[in-house]
Amino acid sequence: MKHAIGAVSILLAASLIVSCAGAPKPAKGNTPPPEQTASDDQMRQAKDKRDYIKQNGLDAYAPEPYAQAEEHFAAAEAAYGSDKTAAHARLASAMPLYEKTIQDGFAKKIAEKKKAADTARARADAEKAKVAAKDEYAAADASYNDAKKAFTESRYPETVTGYEKATTGFDASAKTAAERREAASAAMKEADETIKSTDDRINAIDTEMKTTDGGAQ
Repeated sequence: MKHAIGAVSILLAASLIVSCAGAPKPAKGNTPPPEQTASDDQMRQAKDKRDYIKQNGLDAYAPEPYAQAEEHFAAAEAAYGSDKTAAHARLASAMPLYEKTIQDGFAKKIAEKKKAADTARARADAEKAKVAAKDEYAAADASYNDAKKAFTESRYPETVTGYEKATTGFDASAKTAAERREAASAAMKEADETIKSTDDRINAIDTEMKTTDGGAQ
């Protein structure tokens, strides 16, 4: 599991670049340059990151950087109307922590979802679902491959969705295969009982005929 998370983290780190350059303090008595004061655009970017994290449930997978980012964001909101220089500094500190939440969160979430899909596939294979529930198994396998492709293309929400669909599909195929096997077993048992009952009747008739024939002699 640790190796899986590590591999995912490396790939995520390559696609999620964090930039947080410090800015020099303004000269005393001068108005701070625009880049040193919080702007509506900077605030909007921070809010977009927060929304993205919550929509994907990443705060639960990377709670520590998220909590730190939220502290900076709350302070930025509080200072935004009265001290935009302070608000800017707080937002500048929050953004890389939000990025880390996204990177670490997806790394753990994707590893978790892939493990669940692999486990579900193993259950389906144990039930011979690839043959007994061919269509359901094939659909689940397609979702699994879609998840792998999405990951290589850095489409992480789609990766999560793909593995979730694969898990559901493999579980469904395993259930279908088990039900079909049980139905086939029940049918065979019923057939055996029917044959046995028929044999018993034939034997009974044969016995009766022999007894009758014996009595006639």
